[in-house]
Amino acid sequence: MKSKGQVTIFIILGLLVLISVGLIIFFRTIPEEGLPYEIKSAEELPDELQPVSLYVTSCLNRIGLEALLKIGNRGGYIFPENFGITSVTANPTAGGAVQFSTRSPLKIPFWFHLKSDNSCSGNCEFEILRPPLRDGDSRSVESQLSDYISNNIERCTGDFEIFNAQGMNIVKIDDIITETVVTENDVSVKLYYPLRISQNDVSRDVNEFVVNFDLNLKDIYELASLLTELEIQYKYLENDVLNLIAAFSNLDNDALPPRGELEFGYGRSESWTKSTVKNNIQGMMMSYIPMLKVTNTSNYELFADPTNPVREAMYNLHQTIPLNQSFSNLEVRFTYLDFWPIYFDLNCDGELCTAESASHNFLRLIGIQRYNFLYDVSFPVMIEIFDNAALNGQGYVFRYFLEGNIRDNRALKTDYVALRMLDMNPNSLLCRESSRNSGDVLITAKEGDSFVDGVEVSYSCGTESCAIGTITEGTLLAKFPICIGGVVALHKEGYIMTSQFLSTKLDEPENIEIQMTKLSTIDIEIQKKKVLLSGGSWVFDNTAHTLGSEEYGIVTISRVGDILEEGIVRTVDYYPGENVSVELAPGDYEIDVNIFTDEDVLFPSRRECEGGILGIGEECYTIDAVQINDTFPNGGSTIEATISQTDLEKNKMIVYAVSPSILDVPVSDRKIEMMEQLSLVGNYSEDNAADLRPRYT
Repeated sequence: MKSKGQVTIFIILGLLVLISVGLIIFFRTIPEEGLPYEIKSAEELPDELQPVSLYVTSCLNRIGLEALLKIGNRGGYIFPENFGITSVTANPTAGGAVQFSTRSPLKIPFWFHLKSDNSCSGNCEFEILRPPLRDGDSRSVESQLSDYISNNIERCTGDFEIFNAQGMNIVKIDDIITETVVTENDVSVKLYYPLRISQNDVSRDVNEFVVNFDLNLKDIYELASLLTELEIQYKYLENDVLNLIAAFSNLDNDALPPRGELEFGYGRSESWTKSTVKNNIQGMMMSYIPMLKVTNTSNYELFADPTNPVREAMYNLHQTIPLNQSFSNLEVRFTYLDFWPIYFDLNCDGELCTAESASHNFLRLIGIQRYNFLYDVSFPVMIEIFDNAALNGQGYVFRYFLEGNIRDNRALKTDYVALRMLDMNPNSLLCRESSRNSGDVLITAKEGDSFVDGVEVSYSCGTESCAIGTITEGTLLAKFPICIGGVVALHKEGYIMTSQFLSTKLDEPENIEIQMTKLSTIDIEIQKKKVLLSGGSWVFDNTAHTLGSEEYGIVTISRVGDILEEGIVRTVDYYPGENVSVELAPGDYEIDVNIFTDEDVLFPSRRECEGGILGIGEECYTIDAVQINDTFPNGGSTIEATISQTDLEKNKMIVYAVSPSILDVPVSDRKIEMMEQLSLVGNYSEDNAADLRPRYT
């Protein structure tokens, strides 16, 4: 029979449960056999001690939830500063974290950023600040959760005053220890909180309390790791911003300065203010970075524009990040806010940004305005991963930063190259045989239906890459290091290097088949199609001409590959009569052709008159002769083309340049204004793209 004092305690604890319902809703009983890593259910207690157990468990739930929310808001860290991760408010890309705003104490770490100074050159060092997920490292998410709970649980339990007032004496008899395990589907916490409970001269010890949080932190961490790995290897943030700069640049004060543009004219060139360009870049990123989307996530949707299928295709190509893993329960958002300062530089004369002709006498003399701006930008991007069903419907968000770095209009490369079989470090922890604890992984390499032998296999995780082995008879069976978001890469001479994401797990087998693409050698020839002066107008003529004896060309052929394939960029110089060849694979390409001549070019002097009536009152002036003895640009083209395997089985690929026939005009009839046709080569190329596609013989 229970005493009157015990009944009173149950009444008080009943009120406590009602008051704490907002916290206890996240707690649910854990079957003993349902927890991995040997975490057991809390020990069973007699009825009279259940109020104490419920009280401690509710505190464990409250402090544990507090810790999980901090982990989510701070990129996997509860106190980033404890691990030397600090922010620089005025220059976020100079620190290891970003202060969310000047009025907010919240500092969110980078998982990947440029550690060196923004002005570094040659030996730029990058840093990965992603914390480990598992225990064994004080930085691990599990360790931080455990430490926070151990250090803060008594802030909630106090001295158990509510029980002491009812004649129950509760004292701690040993140190508090917490064990946190991020399982396949949730987060389990076991609290070792040794208490001695005494009442009416009877004592009983209670030690263990267990809470299970309805949060799949493992999937969130894995998705965040994959997005970080993709950025390290493929620079999707930089490529997105470079595409935006290209789209929003033009010869207009209201646009961004172009990365490369040629304009004819003797008038004043366009100009920009560097600080204004910086502000426009920040505004552009704030508007368009949120449009990035990740396949196989809950908020992924294809962009649709029925009125402009080209715009639709380009948008979906350039602002989509592909994953071959499904995270259908998670939502991903990208954010840049314009009150996060960026590092920015542009090759201007102080604040004034103008054409090269402003300081180049030769260009100014012949009336060419050449714009060639080199952008340097470092910028922070916040990635948020949402699980709206987590914590029994309350939802959960995980935030962290990645940093994009552009130098001279290119993504700043890291020392880490996951897809190359170079710089493997067999002595690294990842590469040790003792670290290869996955199940058997079967790698199969094929070209169509045929197996490919002699393929080197490597595996990359974070900043390290290891040689795994060589494929023989089409397959390789091997154990891999344990890694979330790793990449397996296949390399063989004569084939495109190909890779695939591979997250390995302890003792779990995997079976991966990778299609390899063979390279084919084909000869290259440049021919030109002229723009002729006819009846005072310039008209494109589809007749192909071989290059003259003093002409030569440069061809750049760039393959628009899948994000997991090695990119192909081939540049060759072509001189008439010489045989040049390139190795290509079937696919979509951008082909850029430029032709030049070493022939001396003369524009004779002439006298021009304007105004007046019947020769009376007119003003006359002389335009001096212009003699060009340097290399003269004689045309070019930029087109997109699909090259098939059938095409590559031919002997030769002929590519075409548009060539304004200025040199075909008799010297006496030439005018310097004809140089304007060279600035229109891009327009001619676009208007006649179908006639400029490669021909195969």
